[in-house]
Amino acid sequence: IIKSRIKNVLGVSKKIHARKCEIMEISVKEEREFLNGNHIQGYTPSKIKIALYLENELVSLMTFGEKRISLGQKSKESEYELLRFCNKLETSVTGGASKLFNFPNFSLLTTSIT
Repeated sequence: IIKSRIKNVLGVSKKIHARKCEIMEISVKEEREFLNGNHIQGYTPSKIKIALYLENELVSLMTFGEKRISLGQKSKESEYELLRFCNKLETSVTGGASKLFNFPNFSLLTTSIT
């Protein structure tokens, strides 16, 4: 994971444009596998998991959960904290975070997920 981050900083990672990707919700199993393999802190449980896929391949993931009490925060209805964001190893997704944050159905996701 650290080598991948260095490659990204050096600009030698595979580059993907988010506009070519499709946004989808993913399962807990997919979330766990992707985060454990691609995020330096690994998996943490979340309520909302939205991902970018390019040609049926998961390339970017953003997860949200209720605000953490251990950090002195308290959630209000429809308020979530970003828990994890990462791209596939050795891959840079240009505009990926922006596309996920601006997902038009995000408010629908937050009300439908329990």
